[in-house]
Amino acid sequence: VKAAQTALLAKKFDDAINNANAALKLNPAGPEAKALVSEATKQRDAVMAAMKTKEQYDAYVKGAQTAIAQKKYDDAITYANAALKLVPNDPTALTLLKQGQAGQQEMANAAAIKRQFDGEMNKGNAALAAKKYQEAVDAFTAALKIIPNEPNATRGLNEARAGLTPPKKDPPPKKDPPPKKDPPGPKVEDIVRDAAGLEAQNKYDAALQKYQEAARLAPTDN
Repeated sequence: VKAAQTALLAKKFDDAINNANAALKLNPAGPEAKALVSEATKQRDAVMAAMKTKEQYDAYVKGAQTAIAQKKYDDAITYANAALKLVPNDPTALTLLKQGQAGQQEMANAAAIKRQFDGEMNKGNAALAAKKYQEAVDAFTAALKIIPNEPNATRGLNEARAGLTPPKKDPPPKKDPPPKKDPPGPKVEDIVRDAAGLEAQNKYDAALQKYQEAARLAPTDN
């Protein structure tokens, strides 16, 4: 009996049970031995249950952590809740639960944004195909407000804007300027009149030069 008590205090439950059972063989009605068997069995079962709970808890926590790292937030929430059932209000499990819920909400928001973006892109592509360029510009612009600088939306917007701009016409060919004409020379009649005036002034040499000039300019009959 004393050996059973010592083993129980040392939490050597199997030794305590074996020693108590040995005492019961010697004295089947011994109350101390019976109590030792009962208490040792009870404590052993409690420890084993706690160990099993700890193993399960550790597995659930590890599962939640792995799921969060893989962005499998639904699984993370399931694992965290399972851990909290074993150890209510456990700080580690509560933290994992909050992280899973936050990630789940973030993914839901991202999915909603993606649906809005895809809707505007579909409208823009349809308008572009129908050559409704202003509608296409509006749709692609809305898409870029949702996801700025997205390459496909940017390309679609550029195409739609190009469709709104009329094609440039080639400038008309330049015409050659007309050839310059020499200013008209003095008429024969004017020269003859000048010559007569000089002759009247007794300027015969000058008058002769005028007459000769008029003779050069005057048309000749062939």
